[in-house]
Amino acid sequence: MVETAIIKEWLDKAEEDFEFALVNLLEGKPFAAMICFHFHQSAEKYLKAFIVAHDLDFINLVDPVNPVGNSSEYTKKRPEQAPPSSLFGRTYQL
Repeated sequence: MVETAIIKEWLDKAEEDFEFALVNLLEGKPFAAMICFHFHQSAEKYLKAFIVAHDLDFINLVDPVNPVGNSSEYTKKRPEQAPPSSLFGRTYQL
């Protein structure tokens, strides 16, 4: 069952990020990295709203405790889609 309250919450958060980024962009603020970050966050939240609205499976690919490459449950279901675990380890190391 689709939970409309959750979808609305994701859409509201996405719109907030989008509006923040757009206002700063149009005002010519010198914060390009933060503007891009908020546009990116907005896109992710719109995507999450779509996933929830269509009751699609959602897999957290950046779970540091159980990365997808090491998840036997995920690799059994879709082995051709499972990325190597080192892919995300390098990306998120500080």
